[in-house]
Amino acid sequence: MTSRTKLGDEVGISVIRGDYFGIEVEVEQCLTEYDPYEQQQERESLSTDEVLCVHDGSLRDQGCEFIFRRPLAVQSEDFSTAVDYIQAACTEAEAVGSFRTSTHFHMNMTDMTLDQIRNLVFLSLVVEPALLKHCSEHRNNNRFCVPWSCDSEMQQLFRSHNRLGTLASRMHDRSKYAATSLHRMVDLGTIEYRMFDAIWDAEVLRKIARFFTSIRRIAMTKTIDEIRDDKVQGRLLDQMSRLIRDCFGEKVQRTELQDLLTEGADTAINLVECTLDRIKLQEMQNALAKKNPNHELEHGEDSSCTIRTPDSRPTEREALINSRVTETMPVPPPAPSSELGSGISSRWVIPDEQSRLRESSESIQQRREQAQIFQDVIRSWPYDTVLHDERSGSFDVDTTEPSQGEATDSSETRP
Repeated sequence: MTSRTKLGDEVGISVIRGDYFGIEVEVEQCLTEYDPYEQQQERESLSTDEVLCVHDGSLRDQGCEFIFRRPLAVQSEDFSTAVDYIQAACTEAEAVGSFRTSTHFHMNMTDMTLDQIRNLVFLSLVVEPALLKHCSEHRNNNRFCVPWSCDSEMQQLFRSHNRLGTLASRMHDRSKYAATSLHRMVDLGTIEYRMFDAIWDAEVLRKIARFFTSIRRIAMTKTIDEIRDDKVQGRLLDQMSRLIRDCFGEKVQRTELQDLLTEGADTAINLVECTLDRIKLQEMQNALAKKNPNHELEHGEDSSCTIRTPDSRPTEREALINSRVTETMPVPPPAPSSELGSGISSRWVIPDEQSRLRESSESIQQRREQAQIFQDVIRSWPYDTVLHDERSGSFDVDTTEPSQGEATDSSETRP
C-alpha cells in the first residue's frame, strides 16, 4: 500500500507547500578586509533581509558565501529581489569564481511523499549528465559533486529502504557530496543540486530554478510508470532536452544532448526498477498476510516461500525428512542426571549429543579419580618435617625426633 505521508511529517519539520528554493553562491575576492573581525563586520554589512553573507572555510582570497535567509517561492517578488541583490553585490565587489567555488540549489521536498521523491530522483538522474556537461571541467572531476553513476554504494543504499524516515536518515550520512544530494532531507527537507559553478547572474539563477520547478511538478503529478512510459516513447527525453536548451542555450549539440540524457535515463531506470521490485514484493507479502492472517511463512533451503496452515498436511519432502528422523533417532530410555548433567532429560537430546555428554562425564570422572589419588598422596606426605619461614621465605628441615609410630626411614622424609 502506497504511503501518503509527507516528508516533513515523517522527519518532524514544517511542511512547506510549493516551489520553494534556497540558493547558496560561493565567491572569492569579494571582501576587502583581511582581519577576521573586520571581515565579520563587512559580511554583516553585505547581508539583507533576504540574503545572508557568511563565512565559508573552504574558500580563499577573502571569499564568502551568499545564501537565502529562508526558503523563497520561485515566482515571488522576494526571490527576484534576492537574486538581484546577489548579482549587484558580486558585481560591485568584482568577485571571481574558482575551482573552490560553486552554486547550490536547495529545492523543497517537505510536501512530497516517498513515491514522489523517487520520481524526482529518477528525473534528476536523467538530467544529471547533461547538467554536468554544461558546467566547467573541474566540476565534472570533483569529489565534492560526485555523480550517482559513479557511486554504486549510494545507489544500493537508495534501493534498500522503503520507509521515508529511514531513507532520509541514511542518505544524510552517505550523499553529502553527491552532485544530486539528499543529504539535507532529514533536517531541511530539500534535494540539493551541487554541480554548478559560481553563478551570480540573476537571470541564469531564475532559469535554473524554473528548470528544477518543472521537474518537480512532473514528479508530483505523474506516476513512475507514466514517467518510464514517456521515456520509452521518447517524450521524456524530448521534454528534458527542450527544458535544458531553454535554460542553458545551445552550448551542447542536440545529438550529444540526447546521448547524455539517454545515459542518465539508463542509470535512473536501473535504480528505480530495482527499487520497484523490492516494493512490489513487500506489497505482495503484506497483502498475502492480510488475506490469510493464520498462515505462516516457511522458508526452505532453496529460499522459496510456502504457505502452511495449521491443518495442512506435510509436503513429500517434509514427510521424507520426518521418516528419516524417526528411523535414525529412536527415543532412548531416560538416563541418570549424572550422565547428562543436572536437569537434562535424555528425551530432548539427540544420540550424538548423548554420546558426547557421556564421554564428557567419563572424562570428568577420570579427572576426579586422579585428583583423589593426588590428594591421598599429599595427605600421606610428612608435612611436619618441613618448616617455612614467612619472613625469609626459606624452607628448613625439622631435625626433631619423630614420635612413636611415625616413619623413620629417610626415604619417607622430604629432603
